[in-house]
Amino acid sequence: MASEVLGIMLSEFIQNGEKFNAPSPINMIKHKESEFVTLVAVDVSQYFEKDKLVKKKLSIPKWVDERGKKLGVNFSASLTQAILETTE
Repeated sequence: MASEVLGIMLSEFIQNGEKFNAPSPINMIKHKESEFVTLVAVDVSQYFEKDKLVKKKLSIPKWVDERGKKLGVNFSASLTQAILETTE
């Protein structure tokens, strides 16, 4: 259940543009002798609303459109990736 909770929380932070701490190195986490530390892994992409697509209208220069089509560029994927890289 820890993985699911972590996935939900992180996906919400990312979608809302909120900052969060980087993962802690497991050997640097302080704990009592009677406690233990364990790794929690999660594929955050499973928790995004990735199936819900939103149509956007944009304008680009004609020559860029032609070049992109010639190269087989997926404009939606390119825009999505550019936005994700900008917000990281």
